[in-house]
Amino acid sequence: MRLAVLLLVLVVSAQAGLLDKVKDFFKGGNFGEKTKTATLSKFKKLFEKTGILSLGNKLAEMRSKVMKKLELSKAKKAEVDRKLKEVEERMDNTVENLKDTIFEINAVKNVGESLFQSDILLTKRQVEEVMDGVEGGRPKRQAFKDQNYPNTTWQQGVFYRFDDSADYYTRKVFEMGTKQWEEATCIDFKEDKEKKAENSIILIKEDGCWSYVGQVGGEQPLSLGDGCEQVGIATHELGHALGLFHTMSRYDRDDFITVVLENVVEGFVDQYIKETPQTTTNYGFTYDYGSIMHYGASSASHNNKPTMVANDTRYQESMGSQIISFIDKSMINDHYNCKADCPKATSAKCQNGGFPHPRKCSECICPSGYGGALCDQRPTGCGQTLKAKESKQFLIDKLGFPSGVRDEFTFCNHWIEAPEGKKIELKINSISHGYAHDGCILGGVEIKTSEDQTRTGFRFCSPNDRNTVLVSASNRVPIITFNRSGQQQIILEYKVVS
Repeated sequence: MRLAVLLLVLVVSAQAGLLDKVKDFFKGGNFGEKTKTATLSKFKKLFEKTGILSLGNKLAEMRSKVMKKLELSKAKKAEVDRKLKEVEERMDNTVENLKDTIFEINAVKNVGESLFQSDILLTKRQVEEVMDGVEGGRPKRQAFKDQNYPNTTWQQGVFYRFDDSADYYTRKVFEMGTKQWEEATCIDFKEDKEKKAENSIILIKEDGCWSYVGQVGGEQPLSLGDGCEQVGIATHELGHALGLFHTMSRYDRDDFITVVLENVVEGFVDQYIKETPQTTTNYGFTYDYGSIMHYGASSASHNNKPTMVANDTRYQESMGSQIISFIDKSMINDHYNCKADCPKATSAKCQNGGFPHPRKCSECICPSGYGGALCDQRPTGCGQTLKAKESKQFLIDKLGFPSGVRDEFTFCNHWIEAPEGKKIELKINSISHGYAHDGCILGGVEIKTSEDQTRTGFRFCSPNDRNTVLVSASNRVPIITFNRSGQQQIILEYKVVS
């Protein structure tokens, strides 16, 4: 299985990359072969205020310090080796790697080495904050919130327009990504056809997938180049533009994942840098392995082995998702103060960790696996509610269509319930071959047996996950199957346990 996409990037290499292209641009050269100098001349001031011309050298100078922080004790190394063996046994190495993750696309296009964590353009101020974090060892978090907040948010909504380089399909995917965020927040996305907005995003089709973090002022580019035309990637880059850093940059990352230094491509270790509480915040949310802002577990690997191992290995395949998570939605709603639009006294009393929808306070935005106006029902559509017994039963789920890769996922929601006071034991009987990719980006199953139902559940998509056993924390287990490629079949066994 190919566990794909991760957290770091900005290697100083001998190859021609974004850094060289920007230097060439300042000399009058092109930024990529497809886009003319005239296209990017509009962004000269923006690129001048980035730190991409200096961040690489600064990070290289501190490489030894970063590596020192990533070193494992003898006991921790033994623990990680044991977990590595476990997750590698579950990987399906017969499945060909998809060359369509952000890290891989940007590496092939030779732009990843000149961006922070592979897909982020930083302003000079942000570069200084990153370096302060490395030098001072201060912990970092996820949503960008420095002394300029809330001016780094899109307070009047997000205005955007399309550069001529962006073709029809790239524009379509971008707008599908805006819809993902718009439908779950109070943030409006508006096309600025008349070019009147003071601050806006301009979609360009340049080499690679990348964006700034937050609103930086004026017209800021967001690139969805060849290979980036996927809804999940567009949603991820828009997450950056709204103000989110990568999940694996959180200050508490080491409590949830371990970086496997020996598997990381040489030079990329600089990027395992955590954010600082002075510039970012987690808004009190737990670490979400299934966040759309989390890179996959084998991203930046030189040997196709994991570069990140989840401390709870049942979450290993959840990392690298292309599905916007409930915590992603809730965090952005906090970052933009959307929840204040719904007075507590008169708004919906949401269950199971949901919160009132800022566009319709009488209804709730719900964690995955929950639906209804108050998050107390199984979501409508495909799926069923099953009653567990002490004897073994089977859930057989077929989902998808016998066709190629589709833009969006199809979902099916099941609930398995047991009598009050009882728990449910589930066992994976089988999973179709061909879906074993980081983040289960083509299809799989999410099983929510944990006590915290707001967090993304355990996701599985490898045939080698068979015989995995989970026991629920309560008498209900939401099960979500999802698919966007071909037709998959998943068979689960379940029964009541005390």
